[in-house]
Amino acid sequence: MKIALVTGSNRGIGREVCRQLLQLGWTVVGTSRNGQTDLDHPSFHVIQGDVSNDASVMAMRHQFPFDHLDLLINNAGIIGSGHGVSGSTMDEITEIMNTNALGPLRMARAFEDVLVRSAQPRVVNVSSGMGVFDELSTGYFAYRWSKNQLNALTLRMHAEHFAKACVVSVCPGWVKTDMGGASAPRSVDQGGRSVVLAAVADHIQSGKFYRDGNEIPW
Repeated sequence: MKIALVTGSNRGIGREVCRQLLQLGWTVVGTSRNGQTDLDHPSFHVIQGDVSNDASVMAMRHQFPFDHLDLLINNAGIIGSGHGVSGSTMDEITEIMNTNALGPLRMARAFEDVLVRSAQPRVVNVSSGMGVFDELSTGYFAYRWSKNQLNALTLRMHAEHFAKACVVSVCPGWVKTDMGGASAPRSVDQGGRSVVLAAVADHIQSGKFYRDGNEIPW
């Protein structure tokens, strides 16, 4: 039985990733801050928790119903107001970094003991093309910075052979979600498929950054 854990699974890309993994025959555990989801599938489980809070992440670990974990997808994230270095408040910057960069670190550390029990563990950090170095110069300072640091975390986890896992970053693209907005060019299905390819495709290499199954520079 292949088991995946997907954070931020109650809507948008996270929900779609869960749906696609279930279609592929995975058993999926989703997380949401309110512990609710409208996904109805016998192989889907939901646990309550907030990736930005240490105690909440440990509570999620205690709620996790399986003895091993094959795939951790760190999807939960927030975008913020879009202001620059001077316009962003320190509270907003802290909240975004705490969720988008430190949240995946909390999850990886908390679930390391079950990841190492998998024969082929994989960690997928859902990042963004907005976080690559060449894209840091325009708006949404805190969001771009947080995703840049998430990419750095991917490289460090790869370098340390964290949990003996394949650790990658993935960009789902600009997707029509509550975060991406109605003018985004990609559907939720397309964005979810980009994440799932990074999660399950055989050609994926640890330490790399992918979009739609293709490596991209960062």
